[in-house]
Amino acid sequence: MCSGVGGYDGVHSVGSEERARSMLEDLDLSGIPDERARECIVRLLNLLEDVTAELRLDASWSSGP
Repeated sequence: MCSGVGGYDGVHSVGSEERARSMLEDLDLSGIPDERARECIVRLLNLLEDVTAELRLDASWSSGP
């Protein structure tokens, strides 16, 4: 983990998820001329989304009802 990179200080703020979602919705990959690079970025973003969802699920299980 790189502390301070991209405004991340290791603490999850309340609005950070909303800001990240907004940033990704505004992301325009068409400026990347290399098709393979664009596809790789899309796959990485999808993987990140899957891992994030799994972490949320794990957290909800560990916190209990």
